[in-house]
Amino acid sequence: MGASSLSPTSRPRVWNLVRQRFKDSLHDESDLEICMETFSLDILLSQLKSVAKAHRNENFLLARLSQFHPSLVYLNDFMTVLVLSFALDGKTGALLWGGICLLLSLLAPLEEIFSEVRTMLEELIAALPGIHPFEDNIILDDKLETAMVDLYIELALFCARAISFIRVRRQHLLPIRQSWPQLSREFQQGLKRVQMLSQQVERETQRAATTAALKWNNEMVTLFQSLSTGHKHAGPELPCFHIPLTLNDRFYIREGLLDQISVTLNPKAGRSGPRTLALYGIGGAGKTQAALQYAYRAREQYDAVLWISADSTVKMAQDYMAVARRLGVLPAAQDTQDAIGAMAKMKSWLADTTCSWLLIFDNADNLEVLEYGWPSGVVGSILITTRDFNASLHPASQGLHVNVFDNKMGTKALQRLLGLSYDYQSNAPLIAELNKQLGGLPLALNQISNYIRQQKMGLKDFLILYRNNQEKLHKRRPTAFDYQHTIGTVWELALGKLTGNAAVLQRLLAFLDPEAIDEATLCNAASTLSKQTSLTDSSLMFLADPIDFEDAKAELLRAALIDRDPRTKSISVHRLIQQATLSGLSPVDQARYFDLCCQLLCQAFPSSWTDQEYVWVYHAWKACEKCLRHVMFLAERFAQVEEELKCLDTFIELLLRCSWYLYEAEYYEESINLLQVCLQALERKGDTNSSRYAQARNVMGLVQVDLRENSKALQNLKIALEIRGKILPPTDWGIGVSISNVGFAYTEQGDLTQAMNYLQRSLDCLLRMGKPNEAEAMYTSVPDVRDLTDEQLLRENLPRYASGMQLLSMIRQAQGRLDEALGFASKVLQFRRQKFGSRFKTCDSLCHVAKLMLLTKKSMAALQLLDECISVASSLPKAEGYLALAYFRKYKIYRAEGHEYAADCLRDAIRAKEIAAERLGSDSDSTLADDDEAAYTQLVAWLLW
Repeated sequence: MGASSLSPTSRPRVWNLVRQRFKDSLHDESDLEICMETFSLDILLSQLKSVAKAHRNENFLLARLSQFHPSLVYLNDFMTVLVLSFALDGKTGALLWGGICLLLSLLAPLEEIFSEVRTMLEELIAALPGIHPFEDNIILDDKLETAMVDLYIELALFCARAISFIRVRRQHLLPIRQSWPQLSREFQQGLKRVQMLSQQVERETQRAATTAALKWNNEMVTLFQSLSTGHKHAGPELPCFHIPLTLNDRFYIREGLLDQISVTLNPKAGRSGPRTLALYGIGGAGKTQAALQYAYRAREQYDAVLWISADSTVKMAQDYMAVARRLGVLPAAQDTQDAIGAMAKMKSWLADTTCSWLLIFDNADNLEVLEYGWPSGVVGSILITTRDFNASLHPASQGLHVNVFDNKMGTKALQRLLGLSYDYQSNAPLIAELNKQLGGLPLALNQISNYIRQQKMGLKDFLILYRNNQEKLHKRRPTAFDYQHTIGTVWELALGKLTGNAAVLQRLLAFLDPEAIDEATLCNAASTLSKQTSLTDSSLMFLADPIDFEDAKAELLRAALIDRDPRTKSISVHRLIQQATLSGLSPVDQARYFDLCCQLLCQAFPSSWTDQEYVWVYHAWKACEKCLRHVMFLAERFAQVEEELKCLDTFIELLLRCSWYLYEAEYYEESINLLQVCLQALERKGDTNSSRYAQARNVMGLVQVDLRENSKALQNLKIALEIRGKILPPTDWGIGVSISNVGFAYTEQGDLTQAMNYLQRSLDCLLRMGKPNEAEAMYTSVPDVRDLTDEQLLRENLPRYASGMQLLSMIRQAQGRLDEALGFASKVLQFRRQKFGSRFKTCDSLCHVAKLMLLTKKSMAALQLLDECISVASSLPKAEGYLALAYFRKYKIYRAEGHEYAADCLRDAIRAKEIAAERLGSDSDSTLADDDEAAYTQLVAWLLW
């Protein structure tokens, strides 16, 4: 065992500081003296046995101590190494041994908590580094001692904080269990720090061992050279092209990337300074293949092109030895396996030679390993392939991000990989869809195209097979597939190394939409959750701590498991990495992380219309938009976790909020999809008589009213009304709204008698509730917007004000006051364009204003608006009614002018009308003539609120 390089005179000051930190963490200063009495494992065991005998649960305590004994022995080995290696006082361990002893003694009467704290201590001890590296003759320097001491401090301070936690609650007679999440959070933070420090110790140990080995080898080389008889082997054999890999003919050449590599690395006359470049990106992005392609292309520009695998120190040293022999730096006749010595000789040759050389370090994901093989005084060109983007900062001077293919390039690459037998027009959309499913990952495109070609499968059949068997196909290695990894294994090692908060974050991201995950949304939601007393799972708390969150992200970024856009402060993750993450989780864990994501999104998603209060979320659409894609993604994942999901409440609340926002924003199809998932979940749960079920039916009905599907709408709205009538008081707000909604549906259907009956019931309900103003507003259906100026209207954030003004415009039209009608309608159109963009309400206003323009003899302006409506409606699902109406009104204008375009417009109107009528079924009248405007106005809502 080596000796420490530090002077012993500086140690007392360091250990006094450690002791003071321990003392400051205690609630009762006298506890320090109690701890100092226990300075060894033997004393600890003796005292704990005495404590056990003094309690009624002696057998329980002795059994738990027996189970704890192996961990204590492991800890004793660590302490022995610490004390002996750095020549410390034997009583140095008192803070830790005494802290454990006092903590367990305080908890002896509380069996359950005693067991949980013992488990915490076992986990902390298990995270310590193994002691075997210290048994070698290595140089124990100040870096290694600092790392070891920091580990000791972290363990001791956890004990001190836990002792203080128990003391405070006993002093104030507070229940320990109620405050348990606080200690649990401190433990998780402490465990994370211990794990990080252990990794640091292992790195410092490896570095110290390598330094010692290099020093010994250099001494031996010098010794042998001094004893040499003067015989020297021949000089280096140049040119030398040592590349152990062959070019993959199926590699899709990225000319732009290769050009960038050439500009950075190619040797030029008169050029000085380092030429070092890191290619970084996720596993499977094609970094190695790009480096290989460049090596073959540029071989004539270098005297030596050398390839080194940088996966580990051992492999790197072995490759250096092979290169040294191939180049002639190490005589081929010399029978030696001294890889470390060969690496040292090669690094010296690279630093001293005047020839041009290219050195490629492949798979340099651990930059500390790369550091051992990095030549000093670089005078050649070095290319690195790595997942760690930090390599572009150091040791490389520049970096290029090797990203996955975009849609266009990925589709083109996949087409080339599939070959001519798949190159026909009908396959083009299928190839584009397959590329989308594979996320443009070059490894995936190569592997899957190999499989398709070998199986001679049609693309349509394969897509069906792939959707149902992703995990199996990802792990399946096609014949003659020359890449070391498959989709199923390329991230296996990186994911397996994740622990603590980084692992939690990676698993959370697997349940969110992979693009543009807003960091602030996650952190703010976690911060809100952390303040709730009902919180039972503390694993999200790191999101509320800026430092912990940054640390978790950094670990994932280094492993290239995520990407980050600093401009938008958002995270993205490849969809295949998501799939690999999910594959590594048990069904129970999948359900757990699904629920955690639901909790976060439910905190982030603004509250919508509920049975308790009338709340619109127009003002919070931006916040809704940030969460929308993630809620949609969760809805798609629901089938995977449904059986293991213990509680559906949060998920259902999230679906209801999101579906209401989608209704407001006129994303009707998406709203229906979420509501169907919501209703299915409630029905499978047997929860069909609750306010949530009524709410889902109510929103579904409102969406269908806007889509003019009145029969379906009435069915859903009546179910909602019936449920609310059973579970709510007769004067409840929810009943009044439901009655009103049924009345609106009857109005759209044209059954005005029924509409008046329901609307009158709604008014009665509001009056009985003591809300006459609301009753009057509902009676007139026109909010108080008559006196608003254009600017005031546009500042209002309630689209129903604008809908009220639309109704007022229709009233003025019926009264023959066309100029006033046009003025109101134009305001509404301006508002809806700004608020909704290219959506249904904008189409509604365009058609209405165009009609008023026509009535006021402004046919050219009307045509422009109708063309805009056609453009918008053509891109909207289920907007055929507006398309038909716009074409028909164009037909009327052209017919009046005797224009030849009239026939074309009528034909287009009829075609769109037939599509809409097929969807509406009995809600449309097929007996109306094709040249009757009523045949087209019946296809759209009378008024969109």
